[in-house]
Amino acid sequence: MVSTSKAKKATKKIQKEEQSVEKSSTRSARAVGLKRYSETSPENLVSLSRSFSFGGISAIRNKLSKIRLSGAKIGLGLGIAALLAFLYFGRSLFVAAVVNNTIITRFSLDQELEKRGGKQVLENKIVEALILQEAKKQNIKISSEEVNQKVADIENLYKNQNENLDSLLSASGMTRNELENQIRLNLTIEKILSKDLTVSDQEVSDYFNKNKNYYPKGTTLADKTEEIKATLTQNKLSDRYQSWINEQKNNSRILYFLNF
Repeated sequence: MVSTSKAKKATKKIQKEEQSVEKSSTRSARAVGLKRYSETSPENLVSLSRSFSFGGISAIRNKLSKIRLSGAKIGLGLGIAALLAFLYFGRSLFVAAVVNNTIITRFSLDQELEKRGGKQVLENKIVEALILQEAKKQNIKISSEEVNQKVADIENLYKNQNENLDSLLSASGMTRNELENQIRLNLTIEKILSKDLTVSDQEVSDYFNKNKNYYPKGTTLADKTEEIKATLTQNKLSDRYQSWINEQKNNSRILYFLNF
């Protein structure tokens, strides 16, 4: 009996020791697992997190898809709004007028204007380009002071006749800025063509004698010398200009893309 009792005690002791060893092994395994997890690379952690939260990521993807769709709708709405604003504020680019329900398009108006004066306007622009190109070659420049002086002379001329320059310009459909540009172009032509251009005293005298019946009684040659010189100079410039511009056209490469 004693031996049997000792045997039972020995068996229980062995079982306790086995249980203790098993618990220790489990704790060690958990510790090793945690250590390995902490030493895992970021890429592996991402993989692990993906594998453990696949359902959460799917939900996020669905939300992102809805956000993208909503953004696309907003972008489309903004694009339509911008188009409508362009059509409203830029309507004059397409429509010239509306008569009751009849639309007069800008295109039809431009066609009519081209037929009536398009050819002459184009020729004027070509001539202007040729003049400015030649002025650039000869390094000819017109100062603002020269232009302003000419404008002042014209203004004083009309003022002496009880006329207002701005009113006359408005009546003719011309602005002061357009007048200044025309004066600048004329001065450029004069500088290009006035080289070696002279007016002799004999020419002045002959002109005075030919036209003295048109002057007030008692007018002398001395009274009109400067005026006659200016007139003769302009006449010579006009004659020289026509031959010069024809020469420029013949020596230039001009391509026409419109037929009137």
